[in-house]
Order: sequence, then structure tokens, then C-alpha cells
Amino acid sequence: MRHNIAYTACGISDDVWPSYPGPDPIRDMVLRQFFGDHNVRSRTGKCIGNTVISAMLVNPMYYGHFRYRGEVYEGIHEAIITKKLFDDVQTVIN
Repeated sequence: MRHNIAYTACGISDDVWPSYPGPDPIRDMVLRQFFGDHNVRSRTGKCIGNTVISAMLVNPMYYGHFRYRGEVYEGIHEAIITKKLFDDVQTVIN
């Protein structure tokens, strides 16, 4: 069984995490609720959708890098998460 970072952040036990890869409507609902509870919303003030959440989870910008023309470069901006956390998330979602 895999460890789910999003479920842990929301206080949900690891046994709820399904042992199969692929789409998970419960995970998607939990993530949308988590971001909504923390006032992470779209520009129009609505809850962000699954597509936006997916894009956020694979964006290297959060660990201090950026993607340009398919390559990832180190940025001069401050990272808000560690590279290890980013890599852990990639392991979970892939």
C-alpha cells in the first residue's frame, strides 16, 4: 500500500489510500476540499478543479526551479517546498 501525502495532510489514515494506480475520485475530492479549506481558489474565487491541482503538483516552481522549453532550470525565487517533498509527491502520483 502506498503512502498518500494529501490524505496525511488532511488527517486521513493510510488505510483509506487505494492500492491501485490511476484516477481516484476520493483523493480528488479530498484535495479539492483541502485547498478550499486553505483558501486556495481560482482567480474568480471558485474552488480549484482537478486539472489545476494536477498542474500544481507537477510544477517545479514550488521547489525553486522553473520549466522553460521542456527543460528545468534553477530559479532565483525562494522555494516553498523541499525538492524531497516534490519528489515524494511525484512518486505518489506516478
